[in-house]
Amino acid sequence: MVEKKTEDILITSIKEITFIKMLKENYEDFYSKSGLVRMVFCFILSVVFTALIHVVYLTGDYFDLLFNLITTLIGGYLGLIAFALSAVAIVTAMITNNLFVHVAQNSSSDEKGLVNLRGLFFPFYFSAVLDFIVFIILILNFLLLYIESNYTFPILMFMSFVTSFLCSYSIVYSVQLIGLSIRIRFLAVKY
Repeated sequence: MVEKKTEDILITSIKEITFIKMLKENYEDFYSKSGLVRMVFCFILSVVFTALIHVVYLTGDYFDLLFNLITTLIGGYLGLIAFALSAVAIVTAMITNNLFVHVAQNSSSDEKGLVNLRGLFFPFYFSAVLDFIVFIILILNFLLLYIESNYTFPILMFMSFVTSFLCSYSIVYSVQLIGLSIRIRFLAVKY
């Protein structure tokens, strides 16, 4: 009976998993105290980085520096995407049938149990999506370096702020995944 219930819950869960649904279920992470601290920290880093880019731009020797920085970050973000995907694979392997049944049975409803299980995977999923978005923005920044126009400076300042904010946010978010991985490991050992 328990195995049939678990199988039904798993099938329902797989059919209903979308990024937007998981984002809505886990949005409180962004408005929590640690989420707000993370945002403020990344905002301050972005302002400092944008000011440094502004100083480098005024010296006129910004192309080589930004070219090297962006190409290095593109490679780094490919590595971060691989890290997030491998972490999902490892966490998925840790979730046993016993843990799945325990969470499903000890929730007030099957849907709550599914939300709890999806909540374990969402941070890794979100990290991979965020890293991919930053990767695309870095490629756009790379292309922006080759555009010569009167609007280059304001666009460069805006893009440097957005890119530095998203880069620092995704790095801090990825580092926080270490704690979640440790908690999942102990949870998996317990059940």
